[in-house]
Amino acid sequence: MQLKITARHFDLTDGIKEHINSELSKLKKYFDDVINVDVILSVEKYRNKCEIELRTMGQKIIASEETNDMYQSIDKTIDKLERNIKKLRDKIKNHKVKDNNNILKNTNEKEFLEAARENFEE
Repeated sequence: MQLKITARHFDLTDGIKEHINSELSKLKKYFDDVINVDVILSVEKYRNKCEIELRTMGQKIIASEETNDMYQSIDKTIDKLERNIKKLRDKIKNHKVKDNNNILKNTNEKEFLEAARENFEE
């Protein structure tokens, strides 16, 4: 996993880096092959914004959050990213494709033709 952390308008501390690494380690249980993670941290007046972009398995998942504290922004962004990952994982699991090959494996030719006629009539 490649991790790229960008800090805008402030100096990135070791504590923030460690916090990001520990929080991102929670997401490893969902995907084994995370390719790239981009973290963009920015400060504008009193707003601390965290934006995380995760690329894995042809998917691009983005989450961002803005609060008064950088650590809270990171935590809330990770939580939002985790919810998005769960939602995506459930979509992939629940997506069912009609499997006509299953009919071919379990029946002979006559039974297949009868099943096809029944399905066509329905």
